[in-house]
Amino acid sequence: MLPFYEDTNIIIQRDNYIERFIDKGPIQKELHAIQHSFKDATHLRFFTDGSVIDIGKESMSMSLAFVQTHYLSETREFKATLDCFPSSTRAETAAVLAALLTAPPRISVEILTDSKATMDHYLCECSTVRSFFKEENNVIWSMIRELIRANSLTVTFHKIKAHSGNISNERVDFLAKDAHYSALPLVVSTTALQQIAITPRWRQLPITQHLRHFITQVSRNSGFEKWLNLHRNDKYRTSWVDWEATFNHLNGEEAKLDTSFANSHRKRQKLQLLIEELPTVEHLKKRRP
Repeated sequence: MLPFYEDTNIIIQRDNYIERFIDKGPIQKELHAIQHSFKDATHLRFFTDGSVIDIGKESMSMSLAFVQTHYLSETREFKATLDCFPSSTRAETAAVLAALLTAPPRISVEILTDSKATMDHYLCECSTVRSFFKEENNVIWSMIRELIRANSLTVTFHKIKAHSGNISNERVDFLAKDAHYSALPLVVSTTALQQIAITPRWRQLPITQHLRHFITQVSRNSGFEKWLNLHRNDKYRTSWVDWEATFNHLNGEEAKLDTSFANSHRKRQKLQLLIEELPTVEHLKKRRP
């Protein structure tokens, strides 16, 4: 196992995809060093993994790792953290991208992963701009497809069962978990994509999710925030409330496209009860003391 060290003799080509897709810094240099060690490889085998902890908390962390195990090439390891839009699939996909970035052109690459979602997504054809904006983790997948096509890589995915006792898979799983506490961030650049000229952003962050669904979610959350900050809802802001279950109860079991006066009346009563606006005796006393 070779530790990372910065080799000042590495010659970096201008069209190197690590330069295009990864922001400058220690992580970029580490990927360059690994890439240089594979310069004469004809076949690479990567175990990849991603990890997410504490979703929904300020301590949330997302990480990725890969291990190269093919006997014809050096055994190399890599780990990093990842920012924004946390999901296990995003972390797994970023691990695949990091591994492929180190592969030289025109070779065979095996990707061994325990993520079926990543394998299934790889088989999807999303070559148009329209399909790009409907795709989850679209920036990373666009980079993966461009990298495979431009470097003429023959990539094969293999599904491996998680925690099955495979030494290499257990190792990459350990690296991904350890990265939460000891690794630097992998910062992906969104300014060099061939598939689209401009990447949509929200508060300076690139939107890498299904665009229409993201806009819908932001609009819904913004409306909920304004409603929750009303003075009448002070007590709800200081209490733990399962709002998902609350709104499911408010909406009832009626189909989304069905409307009726009876359903509207029932929903109005539920909402009045929630915000304490039902004409009870106590409210009548407030209006007419």
